[in-house]
Amino acid sequence: MEFRILGPVEASADGAVVTLSGAKIHTVLATLLLARGRPVTYEQFSSRLWGLTPPSSMHAQIHSYIHKLRKSLGPAARLTRQHRGYQLDADDSVFDLVQFEELTEAGRRAADRGDQRTATAKLTAALRLWRGTPLANVTEHLAELERPPLEEAYLTTIEQRVTADLALGADARLVPELTVLVREHPLRERFRAQLVIALGRSNRQAKALLTYHEGRRLLAEQLGVDPGPELSEAYQSVLEEGTPSVSPTAPAPAAPATASEWPRPKAVFLPPNLDPFLGRAAELRAVERKVAAAAEATGTNAGTASSTDSPTDAPADPTPTPTRILITGPVGSGRTALAVRAAHARADLFPDGVLFARATAPDGAPHSAKYLLTLLLTSLDERPPPDADAPELLRRYRLASHDRRLLVVLDDVVAEQDVEQFVPNSPHAAVILTGDRRLPTVTHEDTVCLGPLASADAVELLAAIGGRETVLGNPAAARKIVAYCDGLPLALRLVGARLAARPLWTVADLAARLADPARRLRELGYGGQSLHGTLMAAVRRLPEDVRALLPRLGALSGPERGSGRGAGDGPDAGPEFGAADLVGDPGLEPVVEAGLEQLADAWLVVPSAHDERGRTRFRCTALTRLVAEELATGPGTGEDRGTQGARDARPARPLPHP
Repeated sequence: MEFRILGPVEASADGAVVTLSGAKIHTVLATLLLARGRPVTYEQFSSRLWGLTPPSSMHAQIHSYIHKLRKSLGPAARLTRQHRGYQLDADDSVFDLVQFEELTEAGRRAADRGDQRTATAKLTAALRLWRGTPLANVTEHLAELERPPLEEAYLTTIEQRVTADLALGADARLVPELTVLVREHPLRERFRAQLVIALGRSNRQAKALLTYHEGRRLLAEQLGVDPGPELSEAYQSVLEEGTPSVSPTAPAPAAPATASEWPRPKAVFLPPNLDPFLGRAAELRAVERKVAAAAEATGTNAGTASSTDSPTDAPADPTPTPTRILITGPVGSGRTALAVRAAHARADLFPDGVLFARATAPDGAPHSAKYLLTLLLTSLDERPPPDADAPELLRRYRLASHDRRLLVVLDDVVAEQDVEQFVPNSPHAAVILTGDRRLPTVTHEDTVCLGPLASADAVELLAAIGGRETVLGNPAAARKIVAYCDGLPLALRLVGARLAARPLWTVADLAARLADPARRLRELGYGGQSLHGTLMAAVRRLPEDVRALLPRLGALSGPERGSGRGAGDGPDAGPEFGAADLVGDPGLEPVVEAGLEQLADAWLVVPSAHDERGRTRFRCTALTRLVAEELATGPGTGEDRGTQGARDARPARPLPHP
């Protein structure tokens, strides 16, 4: 038999449509089909047939509808009585919703592999299964409950197909279709972003910009929000490039779920999102996709988000594992903001809870396992005894998290912590870890690295915090500030807040203050928070012998070595260096190079090249260089640069002098 709900509900046998009369019997059939082989109780039938006002003869009427349905469908449909309800076994039948889900999943996989032609073909075939409004001939009670997730899946599939078409260069052909979609769904930002892209690529830049501004006005007037990252990126690409080279990537179209399958999480312990959130759209999509894959994993290895794309001859992992996702990058790059936003976006997929714990104290010292396990257990409504030791807390945590759909965000983890003990004991769980180093338990594929913001996004962030009129009135000075801040979101937020709090300052005044290297670190702070303090917390976490390298880097790049920098010269990467530049004894070079590699692991220096002997050469980031120079000056000038914390981090065991 064949069953269809993506339009009017109907059944057919041997090519002939089965005659079913009335909305009630169509509602009974649709309810059984959407249950996917699970028994449907009388109460569930009643809520979908009559809502909150069932008749007194409810049971008799439902029995009558089932009798008529069984007679109409014939023996090919296995419709059986179960305890307190009925069950339809349609596994051997063709169900258009299942076909739709399978085709959309095949299209998503093809798109992830970069096979856009196959993606377009599969997604187009999925959309052709729709014959109009889904569940068109059922009661309003069932339609209100089940139609919205079906329609959302349909629109998401269109977005995914349009993304594949854009990747194939079908820009002008898409403009009419997208124009209609934007008119029908004016607040759906992805359609509008795709239309901006298609117009820009079709050399209709003016229309593309007008489309963006119309959407921005509607969002502000009707929702009170600014455009999201995808629409903003599309607009920025038209401004900067004229013809955009990339298009927004729609998320994988998820299988439409019945309303009862999407419960709200029991508890969400996340901090609030931080707005505006700019320049991280691709990274956000990557993290969200990996988190969603963990929630949907059943019977497959959830530890690798792309395991479905592995070769067919690869051995299957019989043991499902929780997903581990690492967000890493330099201090102030927005690791926490990205993790929190991705967790909020996917919180509904984890009905057993969304937990948050910061792994370090404000001074950078790692919290104990006992502290973190107690915090996580408390978030799960467990009350461990006060005298429980770490092994007992770990045992309780593993029991409490067993086979539960949990999302845990563990922020600012450090290398010496055993983070595996905080991973829930469930294949349906996901853990988002943030930190300044890679972790051996997280694959390269599941690691998201953050760098500086793109210049346009950084200026936009500075303008949002410091005032658009003030910042955008002098774009050259704004770009200088971005460079002085290394393009780091935290630094830009701090100096933007300072600028907003001082109405007599211009953006050029702020740029002039930051131009002086001797005061820049002190200027990168506001309201008790400073980038200097955050950097020094990272320095204090370094091993003592690695920390000892920083003053030498400061002496290497500082005035005594003739850096040639003045108050108005602006930031630079400093000289390139290797281990041989820091020690005179060739026997110590391997030790020093290992220390430099650890600094690179912490994003404090950047590998830049290999010398003729194959050894790595490095450069300091602009802000690391200032910290290193500060440490190299010693106590004599510490008060001028606010370096008491820096002196506390100075090593007690310096390296041998060359």
